[in-house]
Amino acid sequence: MKITNLTIEDNLFTRASQLTGIVEQTTLLKAALKALITLESSKKQFIKVDNTENPDEIFQAIMEISRRCAALPTQDYRSEDEILGYNEIGSFS
Repeated sequence: MKITNLTIEDNLFTRASQLTGIVEQTTLLKAALKALITLESSKKQFIKVDNTENPDEIFQAIMEISRRCAALPTQDYRSEDEILGYNEIGSFS
């Protein structure tokens, strides 16, 4: 483990602590670095289709997006009809 001394404005720690509830500065700084790594890593995962007119490239990009979506965990176990608000006769509740 490398020990690093930093000079950081108190107001940054104060604001971050207020937002997160993390009081201890080392813990707060570690959480901030982890969040920054997660944020920057997620930016690199986006698929770019830059004004291409090649249907195969567009199809492949869409398929990659659908694979990523399919791999996401289910967070809402309601049926599609429940989510959309349909009742038993097919109209909105």
